[in-house]
Amino acid sequence: MQIQSLNDLSTAVLVFSETIDTLMMIAAVTPQTAAMENARKTAAAISKAISNIPASPERDRLLAVLRGDTAYDDEVIAQALVTGAALKDIAQDRASRQIAQAQKDFEKIFEGGLLLNEWPHVRRIMRRFVMRPEPETLIINAALVAAVSAFENLLAVVIRTQLTWQPKRLSSGKDFSIGDILEYGSLDSLIAEAVGRRVDALLREDLSAWHIWLKDKGGCRLDLSSLALDWAAFQEVFKRRNAIVHTSGAVNQDYAQTVAGSPAIGTLLQASPEYLRRALEELLTAGSLMAVGTLLFFQKPSEHALMEAWHIAADVAEPAKLQNAQIRIYRYIRNQTASADVRFACGLREWAHRIAEGDNDGVAEEAIRFIESDGPVIQRAVACLVIGQRKQAIDLLREALSAGQISKADVRESTYLTALDITSELWPPKKRSPRT
Repeated sequence: MQIQSLNDLSTAVLVFSETIDTLMMIAAVTPQTAAMENARKTAAAISKAISNIPASPERDRLLAVLRGDTAYDDEVIAQALVTGAALKDIAQDRASRQIAQAQKDFEKIFEGGLLLNEWPHVRRIMRRFVMRPEPETLIINAALVAAVSAFENLLAVVIRTQLTWQPKRLSSGKDFSIGDILEYGSLDSLIAEAVGRRVDALLREDLSAWHIWLKDKGGCRLDLSSLALDWAAFQEVFKRRNAIVHTSGAVNQDYAQTVAGSPAIGTLLQASPEYLRRALEELLTAGSLMAVGTLLFFQKPSEHALMEAWHIAADVAEPAKLQNAQIRIYRYIRNQTASADVRFACGLREWAHRIAEGDNDGVAEEAIRFIESDGPVIQRAVACLVIGQRKQAIDLLREALSAGQISKADVRESTYLTALDITSELWPPKKRSPRT
């Protein structure tokens, strides 16, 4: 049962990473047409113009009418006329390229004076540009909900794996009667049922409860706050998902109280493809490390576990080029294993992704320290090649070959050196003498 649980974990993290990778395509292809961009700027300009009107009961009534929260009867409109005039003045005073479209809309609304029969038009304009999310945001919201659901599915397998390997962490069994125990017939069946109930109960909790359980009660002592790239950003993803599901993407009280810099309650949360990409990277990093940490904890001496963790790191959303996620995963495996070969392999992958992110100086500094150490010659030569010191790599290998520290076979069998094509420089092909 324990081996099966580890296989389930490996499968779950692969499905999770493939899901995130697929959703990442949405972030890459979500259309950003000129019309959408203009609508976004218009909405921002109108919202800013309204916010610049001094707070007053009249402004509140106007906003209520614009949202459709209040019927636009004669009395309400009459009380909002002063505020409406101020809105027109503000739009004119702040005419610029940023609010040109907003001013045009205001001029159309207020042309010839604010007439009672124009209020439906006012409300339509405001609801179109301010009171609903852009189509782009609706697509991104759907992708975000799917991504968080994928994370929860992976979390369920992680919890099930931890409890299967450490059933003592289950409750004392008060949930089962003697009849239940007799019905299940075997201890394994009873444990599987207890694990299922505990997983279901935990998944009905929120992120803070999962964080506490993984850190204090799960056995692996996994701290989600340290696994995430940015704990505050990671938490915001779940708060936003809840707002999308429960309040159609509008800021609710929970979001406003827990997310720093939150807009006012009732404000629709807009999103961009870049936001979705960052959110997916947060989920991918924490989810993958959660699975890798569980795998390595329960199978620490196992070469199989190391290889599974390595494959997770190598496969996780590679097409999406999520460099930060890759860096964190390889670094985590490197710090958790005693195998020098695995540590070096993880270090190389980490360097490669950091170079892709532009951290050439940091990688060069670490590589030079490694080259000057007393580590394995071939690994030091590879480090030279990583930072472009090809001549020094060849000199290191030649010196070691002359001293008998390594053999030609060692060099030829090194996948790193073979991939970097260095053997032809160590042993250049012999020139054939011309025939007489």
